[in-house]
Amino acid sequence: MQRQELDAYNHHFWKECNTRFYAAKEAVLQSLPEETTPEQREVALSEFYRRWVAQERKRLDDYGEEWRRRNWATISLGARVQYEKFVSRIMHPFR
Repeated sequence: MQRQELDAYNHHFWKECNTRFYAAKEAVLQSLPEETTPEQREVALSEFYRRWVAQERKRLDDYGEEWRRRNWATISLGARVQYEKFVSRIMHPFR
């Protein structure tokens, strides 16, 4: 159950992030004049990406921290379950 929630959290975050990224990228491309050279387009996209990474840094850091917290909780729960199964087998070997 926790794993499914973590997967849903991950999917939602990246879907929303990618949607915003591609919309912003398209806006940059649409703002360029028709006579823009490939080199100018490359420079504009490079600048866009630099700004995007700087703008999204906190959001990505917050996401990473929350993802690690949730993932650790999932791993801990799985380890506890396996430990309980192990102890049960030791304490009651013929059940």
